[in-house]
Amino acid sequence: MNHGPAAVPGSPAQPFPVRTPGSLLASTFPDLVARANATDRPYPAELTIPDLLDAAAWAHGTAPALRTAAGVALSHRELAEATRVQAAQLASVGVGPGVPVAVLVDHEPAGVQAIIAIVRAGGCYVPLDPRWPVARSVELLVSLGVTRLVAGQGLWRLGWEIAASVPGMNTVLSTPGYLRPAAAGVETAARPYAPSYHCTAEEVLAYIEHVAGLIPPSDGPVVEVGAGSGLLARRLTEQGRPVVAVDEIGGILDHAGNAQVVVLAGTVQDFPSIGYLADVLDTIADALPVGGSIVLADLIDPSSGQSPGSLRIPRRWWASKYVMARPGVGIHVRTRTGRTGLGPLAERYDVVLTVGPRPKSGPGLPRVPLTDQPRAWDALPRSAVAAPSPADPAYAITTSAESPTAVAIRHRSVVNLVDWFNRRHEVTHRDLILQFAGLTSDLSVYDLFGMLAAGGSVLLLPEVALAHADRVAEVLVRSGVTLWNSGPTAFTALLAALAARPLGDRSRMRRVFLSREPVPLTSFEEMRRQFPNAELVTLGGGPETCIWSNDFPVTRVDPAWTTVPYGRPIQNARYYVLRDDGTPCDVGEPGTLHIAGDCVAAAYLNDPVLTAARFRPDAWRPASTMFRTASRAAWTHHGWLELVGHQ
Repeated sequence: MNHGPAAVPGSPAQPFPVRTPGSLLASTFPDLVARANATDRPYPAELTIPDLLDAAAWAHGTAPALRTAAGVALSHRELAEATRVQAAQLASVGVGPGVPVAVLVDHEPAGVQAIIAIVRAGGCYVPLDPRWPVARSVELLVSLGVTRLVAGQGLWRLGWEIAASVPGMNTVLSTPGYLRPAAAGVETAARPYAPSYHCTAEEVLAYIEHVAGLIPPSDGPVVEVGAGSGLLARRLTEQGRPVVAVDEIGGILDHAGNAQVVVLAGTVQDFPSIGYLADVLDTIADALPVGGSIVLADLIDPSSGQSPGSLRIPRRWWASKYVMARPGVGIHVRTRTGRTGLGPLAERYDVVLTVGPRPKSGPGLPRVPLTDQPRAWDALPRSAVAAPSPADPAYAITTSAESPTAVAIRHRSVVNLVDWFNRRHEVTHRDLILQFAGLTSDLSVYDLFGMLAAGGSVLLLPEVALAHADRVAEVLVRSGVTLWNSGPTAFTALLAALAARPLGDRSRMRRVFLSREPVPLTSFEEMRRQFPNAELVTLGGGPETCIWSNDFPVTRVDPAWTTVPYGRPIQNARYYVLRDDGTPCDVGEPGTLHIAGDCVAAAYLNDPVLTAARFRPDAWRPASTMFRTASRAAWTHHGWLELVGHQ
């Protein structure tokens, strides 16, 4: 289960009890608990994630590393060589130890390359979910001070919307290209659903009146581009203002010589790109006299959530980018706050540009290009890479689907987790995992780094395919997947899809790992019916404790169980169940679960108040950090932990 702060509404009400490190002795724990927490084990703590990947590439160079439904995309050696080059290219734009880089990608080889290259360069990758509202991504990136973003193919426009909304974000890159062309039949990400908005007749008339009020007074005619129903032209005519309506941009030049105002109402969102918009505005500005105006009505800010797939422009882009690139143009951004009667259009905004005295474009006077296309990663120069240290952050991830709170995990913690997991579960180069969890879930961290470190293969399906359990089931069986890692809900849907129709040989699945939610007692028998050779392992932990910090192999279901036991701590992790005064609970006595050891993060990156309430030095091992979870737990006489509720 996830122990993160989302389980506790509001600010933490109860601080850590104050204790002097070392004042509590290990003997204060019951013997059973002390034995369960005797987890110290050597591991290569001097290594980093790139070291693990390089070792796998040396030992299993020609073995497949990344696969798609169409076949092998990259071998381990190809992946290592490509991401070393890509890391050097990232270094040329300032990526180094501790530098956060946002990642907006689908489950595809290029996206995985981008993540590995960031980590190789010493950076800390910050995954974003394309399904998140733009405002949420922006809030997270602003709180972390992120100024670099990588966007995958099909997500460039969304990446630009996010980047243009984040102050100081000037570097947006495309994902690096494949080493070989994508095979035919590889699925691509689905376009987001764009809802339509219907206004009442009264709202339409209110909108027309609003736009008419934006148009500055002038002696010359008003040129309206994309006249549509003609309602605006009719209203302006009623006001005694001459109007010329044109349906195409090219028609502006035939009339702009006598005009002082050009209006584009409800048309910009249909433009193909920011570059196209900039060209249109330049053309109009060159044709208008000094003091002329361009009225852009009905613009959509991405934070509104309206019309994904349309050209949406953050309000701040006009002052932060457009005016800087077009210094002779005056700008007035007008919100519709407080406007009534506009229906859904009240969430949009308007811009009035004023043409000032500036040089016309021409030979020797090139304009600064404006574009929503990312820079090509592959075209970047190379610089020396400052390799990460074990104490550097490898990734920063939000603690829940709702919370903007982010925690960073060090390389050392990932190395400890991978060392334990791959040894305990005998993961080797013969294994294949289907990477199911979203990249904003830390379950994906093991799928990528843990599996690749073992020399195994990662099977990638795009998000549009992962959303359909029958498609996942078909590819899983056909590809011979050996390991599954997800929450119980997703696995239950997979089992239902498998049971619906016979789908070939299912004997290769050997382990199923379930976490993040309570595991139903029926999961074991249902799994065995579909995967007769598989073993079920439940795991617990959360983003603050590097994916997982305990596990419980399920070999049978005891009739006395009311839930699957939580389990025992992994290597170099310790579980403390403490009373409110900070003293250890007896066996069977419920208390607050605290987790300590090499798995624990240092802090929340963007919430010092919550950090102070949740992270403290381990009172029994002052050199280690202890994390107070939101879970209530109790040690059982069987020697494992059970969760008994949440605070």
